Amino acid sequence: MTTMKYHECIILSTSIFPFEGGARRILSMVKCLSKRNLRVTVITPLFKDTIISTENSIRLKYIRLGISRKKLDLIPPIKILALLIFWIKSIPLLLRLSGKEKTIFQYHGTYCAPPAIIVNLFRRGMTIGDDIRLYSLLETRQVKLLLIWAYEISMLKLTSKVITSFAKDLAILRAILKPNKLNFLLNCIDDLPSKEKLVSKRENYGLFVGSMKEKENRQAIEELLNLAEILTARQIPLKILIIGGPAHFVFSYAVHPMVQAGIVRFMGYLPDEELKSLYLKSGFSFFPYFSAKEHTSQRIKVLESLGWGIPIIASSKAIDGFEGLVDNEHYFLAESIEDIANILQQYPPNSPKARAVGMRGRDYVESKFSFLRFCKNYMDILFQNI
Repeated sequence: MTTMKYHECIILSTSIFPFEGGARRILSMVKCLSKRNLRVTVITPLFKDTIISTENSIRLKYIRLGISRKKLDLIPPIKILALLIFWIKSIPLLLRLSGKEKTIFQYHGTYCAPPAIIVNLFRRGMTIGDDIRLYSLLETRQVKLLLIWAYEISMLKLTSKVITSFAKDLAILRAILKPNKLNFLLNCIDDLPSKEKLVSKRENYGLFVGSMKEKENRQAIEELLNLAEILTARQIPLKILIIGGPAHFVFSYAVHPMVQAGIVRFMGYLPDEELKSLYLKSGFSFFPYFSAKEHTSQRIKVLESLGWGIPIIASSKAIDGFEGLVDNEHYFLAESIEDIANILQQYPPNSPKARAVGMRGRDYVESKFSFLRFCKNYMDILFQNI
């Protein structure tokens, strides 16, 4: 076994535990590193209205920002201020935690990069940029696109190892970064339920799980409200449950007729156990990303739904990068709300076709996205530099 030269790994992330999708990927990495006896610390912001995680398997350090998450979501300049405060407060904490030991400084997304890169200049450890998504590609305004592009590429060129799980970003970065710096690593499911647990009858509801801070998710919710109207007109008895927040986004949908009628229900944030219970009974899981510019941030939710044997109905943008995922075998492809309605009309939740697609989707995840495979690939990436 290769000997680790590093004793400490510090991960910077703006994901708020335990609700952000990126947090699940970080938890998987923490488990991988802990198995190699590295001391791992995760640094993340603490807003005034943050619910502190009760996750016991992770060493968390919070940067207190003194700003509410609601203001952050509603007032764009405050987002920049919060990021600057996070950077400034992270630097002395990183210096203190790393001490004189050889340290891996890992940042989750380019917006967390500067503190890790600056501190590494003094500590001479290794920097890893993980789950890199080129946010500049999602911009429509040319000036902002160019500014973010220049920032992101500068940060990535100063990073020792760059890891992405987005196929299109990988293709673009290959033309910019050195080949030995760039790596592709998909997410994983580390709590896959047994097949025996999935034989129970599924209920007449479909799920959508996602943070409403993301514009693409709010657009998807608008599509699902339209879907509810079509289902009602066709007398298809299926309800839509939407999991996620923050609450101030939920309030804006409260007066919609489909919400008033109980066809669409907003459940807010749910603890993991409650979410898993819904996964176990859900008839379908929806990923209606028809207008997404490039790719979505919902890949972990796609994997979770597939892993729990739920037949998913997804657009091509939603499943971008999942090689070998076949329409009508592992999932149902839909490029419009009418497509989703037609699939639901043809295949009710407990129809043989829907159940078979759900179980084959689970087999697909088990064969390609297991925790053991993820952990091996991640450690292989580290050992290229260790």
